[in-house]
Amino acid sequence: MWKKILNDFKKPFFIVFLVIVFSAVVELIKASVLGLLTENLSTILEVKWIFIFIGFLILQLVLSFSKDLSFNRIKKEIQMYFLQQGVMNYLTEDEAAFTKQNMNEIINRLTSEVEVINSQYIQSLLTIAGCIVNFIFATIYIGRLNIWFLIFLYLCSILMILWNQSFKGKLAKKQEQIMSSKRSWISSIQQFYQNFPVIKEYRLEKMEKQELDRSAQEWADSEYRTNLMVDLLGSVNLEVGLIMFLGVYFICGLTARYTNVSIGILMAISQASNMITNPIINFATLKNKMNASEPIVRSFYQRKESKISEKTLVSTIDTIKIDLDELKDKNKVLLKNIHLEFKRGKKYMITGPSGCGKTTLLKTIKGVYSTNAVTINGLTHADYFTDASFIAQKGSLFPWTIEKNIALNQNLSSQKIDSALFQVNLEHLDPHHLIRQDNETLSGGEMQRIQLARVIYQKKSWLFLDEAFSALDSKTTKKIERFFLEDPKITLIHICHKPVKENLDLYDEIIHMEQGEVVDVQINA
Repeated sequence: MWKKILNDFKKPFFIVFLVIVFSAVVELIKASVLGLLTENLSTILEVKWIFIFIGFLILQLVLSFSKDLSFNRIKKEIQMYFLQQGVMNYLTEDEAAFTKQNMNEIINRLTSEVEVINSQYIQSLLTIAGCIVNFIFATIYIGRLNIWFLIFLYLCSILMILWNQSFKGKLAKKQEQIMSSKRSWISSIQQFYQNFPVIKEYRLEKMEKQELDRSAQEWADSEYRTNLMVDLLGSVNLEVGLIMFLGVYFICGLTARYTNVSIGILMAISQASNMITNPIINFATLKNKMNASEPIVRSFYQRKESKISEKTLVSTIDTIKIDLDELKDKNKVLLKNIHLEFKRGKKYMITGPSGCGKTTLLKTIKGVYSTNAVTINGLTHADYFTDASFIAQKGSLFPWTIEKNIALNQNLSSQKIDSALFQVNLEHLDPHHLIRQDNETLSGGEMQRIQLARVIYQKKSWLFLDEAFSALDSKTTKKIERFFLEDPKITLIHICHKPVKENLDLYDEIIHMEQGEVVDVQINA
């Protein structure tokens, strides 16, 4: 996965690489300077050494700032990329595929998982890149001075890496357990919020607390077990690092005793060895974090985007025809023997008992269920939404103002907004009122009428209503329904469980359904 990330962000990673290389050079300069200072302790108070010391501090400050800046910029770019990629993956799906997704999975993927990728995988990858560069530079530096130091450090490094790599599968599995338990926790919180009135009414506080505690405990335990394993591996890595550190000093002592190598060179080697010891310790620990979070990164890259069949754009609908013998979903028959034709300018009502397939029929026409049985102007898989509006019984509103919810992406006209609100008996509302997704003060009927005002404002020719008046009183329903029925420019397909008798004669056809099929079509003269 890290190769793909590097390939997708070549330019920012190249800048980071230059900063890392510069850091490694500065570290080697520091090692050489310390060696020189060790050999010139008697003259260390001379002005030249003071200037060298001050210059080095300034260089270190500039370097540290540049490193932090480059790291944070690339993390920001990668965070935006994964957030956008996650959203785009869902936006490319059709309605049928999207509605099968678990809401908790979507929330988790677009928040928690992106956070894990950035804070755990990317941060570790950037730091590891620095470790590798430091390791290479220190290898060249020390190898030129004394090969025995290098052999000792390499042996310890290889053992440490092999030891940590053996836990790769376990760490990945534990990270998946964390994300799974976190999704369960999010789901529990959502259910708690949605069912709060029922919890209070039926005195379910104790039962709900037990459920939330159980979910929280599973998440906390998963986090604990994973962090414990990572930390234990880190402790072993530090222990090996300490052996490497003490081993270097032991070899320094032997070298000073049996060779003519100067103390200054040994000090430089000792300092430079930190560029091997520390990177190896960090590399092993950070690689563990990458191994743990890699399944999440892979899921973003390997998640197959839903393929949407190419649709023919239809700007004006003349006819919608459905010739359906049978529609199944998971071996369950949803509709059968449906043979209907809807013509422009006509008014149609679809009635029948609950569960008879009325909404499923409308979803089939809308394209939620993929089938070749529906044709628009004789075309299958047509995109006709520029000429059609759909209102569901429980439609959602955006957390925008009322007027923006009505106008959507069209130019906003205050006069047209006021007219649409008047037509649905909402002239008392402030168009600038900001709708909240939680604890909204508007009633269900008012929110339903805002959606009806939207279709009036949009002025599309075909209107599909699915129990769109369910939260309204009969008087208001009669008025708004009649407004649509009396407009000759509107083609109306209205699913209604309890029709308004006074308006029935205004429909051209009344279609009655039972058990997933049409059993009667009443044609009004």
